Amino acid sequence: MDRTRPLTIAGVTLTALLATASASIAAELDCTAFMTGKWVGTGEGPGGSPYELDNTYTFKADGSFETVNRFRSPGKDWSEQAVTGEWTAEPDKDQPDGCAVSMTSTYESDGMSSSSSSVATYVRIDDKTLSTMDFVMHRQD
Repeated sequence: MDRTRPLTIAGVTLTALLATASASIAAELDCTAFMTGKWVGTGEGPGGSPYELDNTYTFKADGSFETVNRFRSPGKDWSEQAVTGEWTAEPDKDQPDGCAVSMTSTYESDGMSSSSSSVATYVRIDDKTLSTMDFVMHRQD
């Protein structure tokens, strides 16, 4: 029996496994680079909610962000919530092509101010499109 064949097959298999693992590590999404920029989304609220949304999120390279969320019920006036703060992003371990974005924010709405921390998952659809809670947003250049 030729003993080089089993070693060759085992070697090829091991090489293929290592190459696959290396490629997936190398292809991990750089969430900070991907999220940096201005994102705009308009349309119905997630899950078929009756709200109409007009949102603009700006994630800056210096770690600061500003969001403006405009929403209204059918036949009602627009309400607006402006939020500012600091953000970080890293790959979401549970969502392929997802970024877990942590935001510590202060916001003002109808003359009142408050602060909070949150983590939201933004899923990369392509280089200029993302989705959060099934709400699609587009990069604005």
